[in-house]
Amino acid sequence: MRVGTFSFFLTALVLLWIHIKQATGFERITTGLAGVVCEEGFRKCSKGPATCINEKCQCPEGYNGKGNFICFPKGYYHLSILSDPYYHTLTGDAAHMYFPCRYPVAHFITYYQSKVDSTCHVQIHAFNKLVRGKYYIHGFDVALSITDYTHGKRSTSAISYRKTGSACNGRYTYIGKGSLGYRPDGPWDKFYEPLSLDLRHEIVRLRHDPVNNFAYLEVKSCGFRIDFRAYDRCSGVQQSQVPGLAVSVKENAVKSWLTGDHFVTFVPGFSLKAYAKQARMPPEHALLLSVLESTVDQNQPDGSQQCKALYDITKKKNHRQNLPAAFEACFFMMSSPLFVHCYDDDHHGNRLLPLFSRCVRSFRNKNRLNCEDSDQNICRCAQLVNRTSSYHEYNRICCRSARKS
Repeated sequence: MRVGTFSFFLTALVLLWIHIKQATGFERITTGLAGVVCEEGFRKCSKGPATCINEKCQCPEGYNGKGNFICFPKGYYHLSILSDPYYHTLTGDAAHMYFPCRYPVAHFITYYQSKVDSTCHVQIHAFNKLVRGKYYIHGFDVALSITDYTHGKRSTSAISYRKTGSACNGRYTYIGKGSLGYRPDGPWDKFYEPLSLDLRHEIVRLRHDPVNNFAYLEVKSCGFRIDFRAYDRCSGVQQSQVPGLAVSVKENAVKSWLTGDHFVTFVPGFSLKAYAKQARMPPEHALLLSVLESTVDQNQPDGSQQCKALYDITKKKNHRQNLPAAFEACFFMMSSPLFVHCYDDDHHGNRLLPLFSRCVRSFRNKNRLNCEDSDQNICRCAQLVNRTSSYHEYNRICCRSARKS
């Protein structure tokens, strides 16, 4: 082979590798054994402050949280989303989340290095994925912007990351991408890792806990930390380490919590309980409504192309009074693993999400179920659902009438 030809071939290979890495990100694998086996004969405590007491992983005095996942030092606000997923908010409320798309997690401003005139602006999203009718955390996005005043001089710096993860039989694979700049919704066009931000006294970059199999980002100067452990698809309910996402923010570092019409999160002073009462819904229904009202960009990897279809549900505010009844009748379509697994066989939500949207919008328009879209597959799958009031309503109005016709 001629030198010129070889050089061209080598250059082409390098460019191909760069293209693949830009599309997928940089890979990191951990296989940590975590702590001792404690719960149910197979569940392990996270190694560190957690200990096993009476067959239950416990966080020690001075900590909050769950010992089989993560322990938070006291003096921190904290939230966690545990698969499949169970959302514990910053205000102490908790509810199941049935949503295979991207959604807001936290948006806040903290004091940078405890200086009253310097700040950190942080925005965090997460995204879920469907597996055999159940939802689990697939990854998170974080954008950080720092404004620092030192000796009267103003400087700004920013960095953004996307982290995804998967696992099989205790082997955890994490993919990282990033960008310099404040980009809550991407693009994350830097594939190498560690992409870092040098704050002189602290290096900001994604890191990994090789023992507890966490991917994490900790910025001590801004008083916050994000921890993410991927879901083990091969082990399923028998996985020894609890998967999920955790965010902790130092209480005395917080300047303000940000929440609103297009980024609904539950923060001190605005709880899920209060939001649910206002919406006249149970917490699980209200939690789903909150992420639909947020209308964030749906650009998660391997996500459903139909995620935005659900945003139509909340567009007409004058029909909001019909949403409690609509969610009551249609919610089983999102929440029942048996129905979801039966009806949405592509595991992305591409069939499920438009179905739920049509069901809810039929109430929004007529305050009653519209059975025009009812087909044999819906009713066949609905028969697998536990006999909830939601199922009974749909079965009584749609499936029975379909069978008679």
